[in-house]
Amino acid sequence: MKNIFYKVSLVFFVFSLGACQNDDFIESQADETEDRNYTEFGTGSIYGISIDNGVSLESKNNILVFPDWDTFKQTSIDLDKQREFAIEMMNQNAGDKMSDEEYKIYIDSLGFNENQVYINFEDQFEFYALRREINKRELQWLSRRSDSEDWNEATLNDPVPDDSFVWEEERSLLNPQFEVIVKNEQKEDIIYKWYPNGYYAEIKNMNELVLQQINTSGPVQNSDVKWVYSENPSENNYGNTPPLQHFPDPNYGYGSDINPDNSDPCIMNNTKFTKRLKIKKRRRIKVIQRTRHRTLFYEPKVRATTKYYHKFVFWLPDISRVGAELHTNYPLTCDHIGLMPNPKAKYMKAHSVSVSWGPIDIGNSHVPRLTPDNTYSQHRRFDFIREIDFYSREITEI
Repeated sequence: MKNIFYKVSLVFFVFSLGACQNDDFIESQADETEDRNYTEFGTGSIYGISIDNGVSLESKNNILVFPDWDTFKQTSIDLDKQREFAIEMMNQNAGDKMSDEEYKIYIDSLGFNENQVYINFEDQFEFYALRREINKRELQWLSRRSDSEDWNEATLNDPVPDDSFVWEEERSLLNPQFEVIVKNEQKEDIIYKWYPNGYYAEIKNMNELVLQQINTSGPVQNSDVKWVYSENPSENNYGNTPPLQHFPDPNYGYGSDINPDNSDPCIMNNTKFTKRLKIKKRRRIKVIQRTRHRTLFYEPKVRATTKYYHKFVFWLPDISRVGAELHTNYPLTCDHIGLMPNPKAKYMKAHSVSVSWGPIDIGNSHVPRLTPDNTYSQHRRFDFIREIDFYSREITEI
């Protein structure tokens, strides 16, 4: 697969950290002329533009344009790898003997931000990404949390923005309305609007008016819109009627945990499981299990993630030595396709640590069918270790 993502050398990256450590985006007024800004960056294959999608602008450009889906997928992979590489290099330079507090003083002195790769990518396109909006909303959610409440119960009435169905490495590629432009084989710009479960709206002819209607009123029927929600191609035509149960109103997407369907002996959909576990009064971790099916946007994967939070004056995402692992005792899927994957484990000083299996060979299946009771994740911070079965969701103290 071709890799045309804007590369950042290690030397340039390290020296750029101190100059770019603020995650706040400086808003700029949109160009009031009718001509859009098509200034190209990097190789010129990816660029940002401004469209009228019915939502006020937070930056000069409010949507990114990709030449094809291969470039989109490879860019998300590159971003994830470069972020992880930067964290590993900083961990190695700091050594294993530093406490959390000493490590934070050390990286602050260098202006290090583990999300700097994402920030640099967004800033080169003058683009306010979904990632920034989720981060902003998560800080607001954390400010409403008390020390004594059960955070899992709190999410029932106050969903967590970070629980979005969009995975972390893709959040820099979408705008806060879950939109992106990808050219088709005829090099025409097609607007894609993502929904949970891999469903999406596909808008041709750059019809901004219909996009405005969707973002203000919800799904509409229009000859320029294709609502894709079924494996049956005949149901996914331009001008089709959007089933409302598949395409929520404009407020969807920020906090969309998916409950598993255990009526089948295998997990049959891209279920996500999230729990917030209390370590001490002022320290908590979030554990996440995710499986992902095959769609236009991404390949089948299985992932485990651990995120760390610490209360200072307010609760904040923080850095500690945290880890995530994936294990299975049998071939991963019920269809026994392919070899049994090796265990995956990662343990380092960061806010968020993830390990993944994939892309997974699932044959003709649409989703990974995980083997019941034999696939589990492990999440840790120092000697606080919890194991979670992917099927039963049972949490075991280790």
